[in-house]
This record gives sequence, structure tokens and C-alpha cells, in this order.
Amino acid sequence: MDSQLSWLLELLEEHKINYWLDSGTLLGLARDGRLLEADHDLDIGCFVDETDKVLELIDIFRKRNYSITREVFDNTLTKLFLNNDTNDTPRSIDFKFFFRSNEHIWTPQATISPHRSSPSNTLSYLTNELLRQTIIRARDYCIKQKGPVPSYRWPFNKAYDAASWIFPARHFQNTEQVKLADREVHVPADYKDYLKYRYGDWKQAKKDWEYWWDDRGLNHVSPYTVKDWQPNDFPDQPLKKERKVETDKFSLPPEHNRWLIIKTSGRTYRKLTEAINTNHTPDQLDVLVMSESGQAIDPPLEDSRIYTFPGNRFQPEEISEDWLQKINAADYDAALLLYNNITDSSYRTAENAFAKFPTSHKYVLDEGGFRRPFNSLSFRFLQRLRPLLNLSQTLLSKMIYFSLSHVS
Repeated sequence: MDSQLSWLLELLEEHKINYWLDSGTLLGLARDGRLLEADHDLDIGCFVDETDKVLELIDIFRKRNYSITREVFDNTLTKLFLNNDTNDTPRSIDFKFFFRSNEHIWTPQATISPHRSSPSNTLSYLTNELLRQTIIRARDYCIKQKGPVPSYRWPFNKAYDAASWIFPARHFQNTEQVKLADREVHVPADYKDYLKYRYGDWKQAKKDWEYWWDDRGLNHVSPYTVKDWQPNDFPDQPLKKERKVETDKFSLPPEHNRWLIIKTSGRTYRKLTEAINTNHTPDQLDVLVMSESGQAIDPPLEDSRIYTFPGNRFQPEEISEDWLQKINAADYDAALLLYNNITDSSYRTAENAFAKFPTSHKYVLDEGGFRRPFNSLSFRFLQRLRPLLNLSQTLLSKMIYFSLSHVS
């Protein structure tokens, strides 16, 4: 068994904390006999009446250089996230604390909301994205200064969507102890049926998995709604919003047919690959990607080439000259650098990347569909404003923290 997970379970068991392995951690051990390479956290489930015992371990976690993030719902701790950037502990630890409700258990889930402005209107898009990033930064600042922050209340609900994990209680009334990866661990009762409920055919790895849409345990309903439900109100099927794939935002300019995609954002890449076969499909679409495991991603087209280099973020300076010559020999006429968010992205990264891969046309694209030429006025102007934007976001974060401190 993974040494980090083994240490964590020994700690929980030593302090008599009732837990169960959950989500990707349980899935990896049950299906593959090991943790999933693409899963970067250890998922632990508990009921809310275990929170005091878990919090008693905070000093132990801090001595191991874990940073602590807490999320609360109605003054009850519902999430404890432990992150450690040291090389010997590659995964974060994610505790979720569940409420009981007769035939179901549930807990809130906050996720950063999608872009809500049209990328065709530059001023509107950038203004809304700067506001959204300011709220996200303010939340992080408040967590560091104050401790738990309710992501489901104003102003944070302007940047975060509220959902709820809802599971059948029969799997948790009495958890099981089974042997996985050569160790006895606590898991939901009838855990294989539980995995089927969450993932369908859980024995088969799925490509392009997105928990927000594909996990049946996640319901797109506010925890404040779930809190007031009577037992008969819980749904038989997961409540999901309609998934809209806005392929027009992610179509590639038809005047270019030989593309090199520089992948630094998985979310943007997924949206791009959904769009390419719906709209204009170029003659060549190859991808450059940094991968921690060194494994290649799924190609966007059947004959796409994937250039894969080890690393957890894009660092063009680490690509050897031999590889650069091979890539540039393909004679691409356009390159596209993918970002998560254009307002929080580095001009220097793009400049370094495009210097390594000289093409006639250079573009940047973020997950909201905001695509502009690399040297466009809007992109360059945004980078010139970065020091001022950083200062204003810091000041606004402090103002939000100050207002919350006086309310609570």
C-alpha cells in the first residue's frame, strides 16, 4: 500500500476515528489494487460527529508541513483539506464530513463556477473574470486569516457553485473492514455496489471523466435545499443541470490547418477536443503536454501526435533541443496555448513558449472560450495592468475579510 495512505490510516485508527475510504481512493484500490495515478488526493469520509477527533490531529499534520483549509456549512465543519508540497507526500488529504438523514447521507460541495460572460465582448468578459478571480482570491485570504469560510454565502457564492453529495445511507450505517492493497481498511458496506452507484461500470477506466457531470453521487442542488428536505424529498436519480457544450466558443480558425496545441489546462483541453469534430477539423492537430506520470493524453484526432514530457507544469526551457527540432520540423502554421483563466495567466509563459515554437500565428485560449492572438491589444494590455490588478485584488480581499470579521 502507498506509504502516505498507510501512515494516514494508522493515525486514524490509533485515535479511534470512524472513517471510510471514499471516491477515487476507494476506486483505485478496489479496481487496480493501488491509488490512481491521475488522482492527486486521498479521499476520507466521516460523519460530522467525528470532526472533534479529527481536529485533534491538526498539530500532527502541521508538523508534517500540511497546510490546513476548512469549509463550514451552518457553522459545522464539512470539509478539511490538507495540502503538502514536499516531494515525499505527493497527495493532498481530503476529509469530507457527512450529515445523516434517514435513508441518505449528504454533505455540501463547492466548486468554482463556470465563466458567465460571452468571450466575444472583451470588456465584459475581462471585467467579470477579474471580479470572479478577486472573490476566489479573497476566499483564500479569508481562510488563511480567519479559518473556515462559508463558500455558499455572499460574496463567495458569486464565484462558487453550491452542490451536494448525496449517498444511500445503507452503505454507511455499518461500514465494512476489507483487505485492499494488502491492508485491512474501512470501506462503505457492500462497497462494490456503492462504486456501481457512483461510477456505473467501475471496473472499466473511463476517459475524460468529469466528477461534476459524471459522478452520480453529486447533485446540482444547494445544501440549503437539502438541509430542509424531508426523507421523501430525496431523489431516486441524481439531480443534474443540463450540460451545454458551447462548441462555437472553442472552434479553431478555419484558415489554419496545421496546429500545435500547448496544453497547460486540462479543462480547456477537454472543451477544445469536444468542439473540433463538431466544427472545423484541421488537417493536423498535435499536442504538447507536461505530465507528472509521463503518460500521454488521449489524442484529439485519430492521427494526432502527442509530445509528452515529465513535469507538473509547462516549462518550455526543459524541452531538449532534439525534441524542439522534431516538433518544429512538423512546420505548424499555428500554435495555441491553453490557459485556465486569461486574467490570471502569465504573458511570460506564453512568450517563452512561442519563442521555442516559432509559427506564423500564435493564439491563447482559456476555459471560457476567450481566444485572442498572442500579441493582441487586449492580452498585452491585461499583462501591463497585472501589478495594479494584483494590488487591487489584495486590497479587496482585505476589505471582504474585514467586513466578514465584523459580521461574525
